[in-house]
Amino acid sequence: MKIAHAGREPMVLIVAPSAPVPPIELAEGVKKIRSMGFHVKVHAQCERQWMFYAGTDAQRLKAFTDAAYNSTSQVIWCARGGSGAVRLLPGLLEYTKKFGKPKHRKVLVGYSDACALMNFAAKNWGFEVIHASMPGQAEFVGLSDSECDLLRAWIKIALKVSQPRFEYQRQLKILAGRMPKKPVIGTLVGGNLTTLAGLVGTPFEVNTRNSILFLEDVGEAVYRLDRMLQQWLLSGVWRKSKLKAIVLGNFLNCRDAVPEVRSDKAGSCQKLRPEVTLSEALMMTFKQVSRELSIPVFQGLPSGHGPGHLPLYLNTKVGINSKGVLSWRFKA
Repeated sequence: MKIAHAGREPMVLIVAPSAPVPPIELAEGVKKIRSMGFHVKVHAQCERQWMFYAGTDAQRLKAFTDAAYNSTSQVIWCARGGSGAVRLLPGLLEYTKKFGKPKHRKVLVGYSDACALMNFAAKNWGFEVIHASMPGQAEFVGLSDSECDLLRAWIKIALKVSQPRFEYQRQLKILAGRMPKKPVIGTLVGGNLTTLAGLVGTPFEVNTRNSILFLEDVGEAVYRLDRMLQQWLLSGVWRKSKLKAIVLGNFLNCRDAVPEVRSDKAGSCQKLRPEVTLSEALMMTFKQVSRELSIPVFQGLPSGHGPGHLPLYLNTKVGINSKGVLSWRFKA
């Protein structure tokens, strides 16, 4: 499979496979992408709305396949997350069976709900996937210079527009288990916990074989995080696939939802129990995961819904050394 010809400035096509797209935020996001040195087109489907989504399933499926199978764009950038991407997976599988894989390998950029499509495109089409902020979200225009520089570098390396010797490192902290004595090497996969946990047991679940799994989430009660992780652990997938390690990103606005109960017959209320912090909840769950799988669990990667939107080049080989440094290395 060939990389679609990129020329001097790659062409980005923006589509909206999930929730409706706010037009003002998208317009500002498009300007931001152009300032990064890319040509940009916005698919007309981005203006649509149906129920909770940016158009019907058929409209969103057509837009995504248009982007995947054309020969003019090199980068597909999801406009925003929300929900709805998972509804496209059966249609994408049928489309692939009917028409085969896209002739050109492309780069798919997104995160959150888009992780379902990123996982599909990497596994079934051989696309390069980059976990990064999306132009239809208010956060996008606030990306730091260093985040933009890294995102631009990932895209150009993925497109083979630029192939210098490149190395990127990030210091992590150990959350559970022991710091490895020898480097842990594996394929970095993952993304949004809620999205990916919902794919467990389906034909579209993420392949964690010999991998390092990255997880992040937003706005979930901490007991729900534990429940999703328990489901994934009980499925046996991680053990069978010989998962190497887990790396945690941001868990923005994930808090304990403590119910209130009556404290007296007069109807006064009080909290049923003490509030559990996010740190306590993650420690409880991942200590169990680490113990049962005999793997280290790291935290401190500023990637996801914020704060910090570090772009990650997924489905690439990475290493975590004995000091907890996560590294990507690309040879010239």
